[in-house]
Amino acid sequence: MFSIGEMEVLSEVSLGIDNIQQLSEETEKSIPQVYKTVGALREKGIVSLSEGKVIPERKTHIVLLLDTLRHSEYAKVSLSGHGLDVLAELTEPKSVAEVSSNLGLHQTSVSKKIKQLEAIGMVYKSGRSFAINDRMWPDLRKTAEAYSEYSNVNDMRAPPGSKVYYSAKDEVIFAGKCSSGFSRTAFSLYEENGIKFYPGTDFCISPPRDVTLRDVFIHSL
Repeated sequence: MFSIGEMEVLSEVSLGIDNIQQLSEETEKSIPQVYKTVGALREKGIVSLSEGKVIPERKTHIVLLLDTLRHSEYAKVSLSGHGLDVLAELTEPKSVAEVSSNLGLHQTSVSKKIKQLEAIGMVYKSGRSFAINDRMWPDLRKTAEAYSEYSNVNDMRAPPGSKVYYSAKDEVIFAGKCSSGFSRTAFSLYEENGIKFYPGTDFCISPPRDVTLRDVFIHSL
């Protein structure tokens, strides 16, 4: 999920504007604000920053997202928030209720986002269902599918490079660096509970919380 500020920066990057100063001017945000936004995108593994230049990662879903943002200046608003998640659901026709159930979002939020997508022709309505509009946006399905595929094995709440084992609306469990902001769980807590075990990596949960013995067992599964 991307904030509108992150989408605004990515939209400018898609046009070849990669300098912090220029991004500040084009987005009408202060340089500290742009640095903060770029920092958030770095944490999500979307861009890197080198000598004041923002460099997009060469990953399929990112390349396709930038192509989509380049196509229309209005795309950044429609795809912000849960826009990409909703769009990924609409690779096959679905009703608002079905999308809401699949994503665990309130129907009002889903309906509002679909209206934004529909307003710029990204999706169309057929009966009570909505689907991607391939005629107006011929490459949009590829973007949605690439994002969906990436999201199935990654979660932006986990550090870049982590291996996600479980992802739900309220938590994500992953193997990787368990620094501040995360709690150790599963195999990482076996020794603390009397079982000699050397996992070789940290197993963590986000958001951080007190992990019970039952949690250790469930998270191991």
